[in-house]
Amino acid sequence: MNLSIPSGLSILHEIDERGYVHLNHSFSVEEFDAIATQMGRPFISVNIRISPGSIGAAYRPEVVRFHTDPMEANLVGWCCLRPDDAGGENLLVDTIDVADQLGSAFVDTLRNTPVFEPPRPGREAGTRFGFIVDDAHDRLRVHFVPWLLSLGEYSASQWKAIRALAEYVEEKAKSAIAIKLKIGECLFIDNGRLLHGRPALAANSPRLLRRIYITRL
Repeated sequence: MNLSIPSGLSILHEIDERGYVHLNHSFSVEEFDAIATQMGRPFISVNIRISPGSIGAAYRPEVVRFHTDPMEANLVGWCCLRPDDAGGENLLVDTIDVADQLGSAFVDTLRNTPVFEPPRPGREAGTRFGFIVDDAHDRLRVHFVPWLLSLGEYSASQWKAIRALAEYVEEKAKSAIAIKLKIGECLFIDNGRLLHGRPALAANSPRLLRRIYITRL
């Protein structure tokens, strides 16, 4: 048994404080899954490895632009099963100041501007969330997936607000947090407060992460 396993409540407290937690001890996949279960209801868990030509951005070697994952996941976690010594950092952008930076007019427009999402297993295509979402605690969550923008039909005022959000993300990216996971280390983020991405990897990168989506308790 790994005696360094923290409680789910302590992890959630740290996530509430700064948006993410980096567990820099070595955990097994089973321990990673157990930690996730303490924080909520895990509902999708997959291995992420580079596979050129894949549809999903996470599986391709090109740069992964800053984005949020599906909003049904309040939390996203990764466990490193095999690192890439040449790169592969997880890059994070904190959007806690989005309302102050964009202003109430843009925020209100983005609340009412839906993001069109393609189908996933168990979910049809459609619009379920705006670019800004209010959670159960009246906190703003950003729903930003740049490669989905071409799927929506937006008015001039909506495009203006979307561009303002994109420029905000671009500016925040200049001071992104970079976390390089070693084997067995884990990273959990508040999906919606923290946008994530990564630099480009080699097509034959050995990097292998376990990713889990969690609906928070």
